[in-house]
Amino acid sequence: MRRPGLLVLCLLLSGLAAAMTAGPLQAASPRVAVARIVSAPHAKDQQLCRRNQAARRSQTVRRCHTSGRGAGQSSDESPAERPTTPLPPLEQLIAPETACPGQTDETLSVEAQEATMECMIDFAREEAGLAGLAGTPSLESSAADKAGDIIGCGEFSHTACGREFTYWLEQDGYGKPGGCWGAGENIAWGTGELGTVRSIATAWINSPEHLENMLDSTYREVGVGAVVGQLNGYTGAHIWVTHFGMHC
Repeated sequence: MRRPGLLVLCLLLSGLAAAMTAGPLQAASPRVAVARIVSAPHAKDQQLCRRNQAARRSQTVRRCHTSGRGAGQSSDESPAERPTTPLPPLEQLIAPETACPGQTDETLSVEAQEATMECMIDFAREEAGLAGLAGTPSLESSAADKAGDIIGCGEFSHTACGREFTYWLEQDGYGKPGGCWGAGENIAWGTGELGTVRSIATAWINSPEHLENMLDSTYREVGVGAVVGQLNGYTGAHIWVTHFGMHC
C-alpha cells in the first residue's frame, strides 16, 4: 500500500527597479506584502506599482508611484476597480497527459520533471489567452538554487537559509545592477503522488495567489527548479520552485 503524500504551498511576489535611488523593494513577509513593476519607459522616468496585501486577502490596495524628472504621484485602486479578464474553468487550465507527458511519473529525471512543469505553466497561460513564457537559464538557476536552500537548511520559506527572496535572482544574474526588472516566486513541496508535477501544478492553479503569478501578463520568462530529498522528517520530498520574471 502506498503511503499518503503531503503537499505544502507558499508564494511570494516581488518587483525591483534597481536603477531607482530608493533601492530594491523587499516583501515584509510571505502573503503579506507584494511589489511589482508596472512599466519603466525610461531609466529616469520609471513607474513602480506596489500592491500591499494585508493578511486578510480581501484587503488589497494598489499604490502606483512615479519617480524621476517629475514629482512623485500615487493612486489607490481597489480590487473591484481593476480590470479583470474572465478565466475559463480552472480544470481547463490543467494540461492533459497528452499535452504535457510525464506529469504523474515521479521516477523521471529532475530535468524531465522541470520541463514538464514548464509545459503545464505554458498550457495554463495559453488556455487563458496569454503567451507562453521563455525558459531562461538564469531563472532556472535561481529557482534550483532556492530549492537547494529549502532542502539544505530544512526551511520551507521564501527566505530560506536567511537569504532575501531576491538573493539567488541577483546572484545568478537575472537581476543585474542598474537594471529594471521584476520577479515572482511560487514554492511548494510534497511527498509521494502529491509531489508530482501534476499535483503541484493543480494545487497552484487552484490557489488564487499562485495562479495570479502563473497568469501574470507582465511576465515573459520562467525558470523551474526541483530538488528531491528529506524535509521536515519526510523522505523523498519533492521541493518545487518557480521563478517568473520580466525586464523593462
